[in-house]
Amino acid sequence: RVRVAIYDDLGTAVGDTGDLERVLSEYDRVATRRVCSLDVNAGMLSQFDVVLHPGGSGSGQANSLGELGRAKEIDFIRDGGGYLGVCAGGYLAACNYSWSLAILDARTIDTKNGHWRRGRAQLEIELTAAGLGLFGDQEPNFDVKYANGPIYAPGDRDEIPDYETLALYRGEVADNGTSKGVMPGTPALIRGPFGEGRAVAFSPHPEDTKSIQHFIRDAVIWASGGD
Repeated sequence: RVRVAIYDDLGTAVGDTGDLERVLSEYDRVATRRVCSLDVNAGMLSQFDVVLHPGGSGSGQANSLGELGRAKEIDFIRDGGGYLGVCAGGYLAACNYSWSLAILDARTIDTKNGHWRRGRAQLEIELTAAGLGLFGDQEPNFDVKYANGPIYAPGDRDEIPDYETLALYRGEVADNGTSKGVMPGTPALIRGPFGEGRAVAFSPHPEDTKSIQHFIRDAVIWASGGD
């Protein structure tokens, strides 16, 4: 069974944490347990295959982890562990913040002056060939819940392998004075290697749509080293 540590501390959204836990509990191949910053700092990630960061606040989760906790997570992934970040967890995986883990060569764009608050909507995304290979035979285009998730572009960090795009945004939301025309064509789901480990980041929330909840399971299994 794939052992998943779901991060549950300051900066996580209670509902998102519960939804991810519930979705993964439906699969016999996956066992979950909630962990906090004290657990991470104490080295408890060694008991798991994957660490999962849910929605909420990326900087908030980074702050609750602290410098030591972030270093522990980076070492865990570099040494062969897996990572899945959803929405806020996707911000945490990026490489352009002083507080981010920099485990994916992805930077977030159009975030200044509150532009990260793009809004909430059901948006169309399209799976790439890599996404269809990971998530199975299904229609490539569908709607998924979006709630202020990261908008990615290549980070151009030579020390981090390039990410692979699993799905692209086709729809867009641009509330709260954010820029229009930014989202379409940008990555919605990405993955990449980091050291001996693997990382996956979801900008939207597949766990909130019944027909694609298996994306969470499939990403966790891939991040753990499986296919």
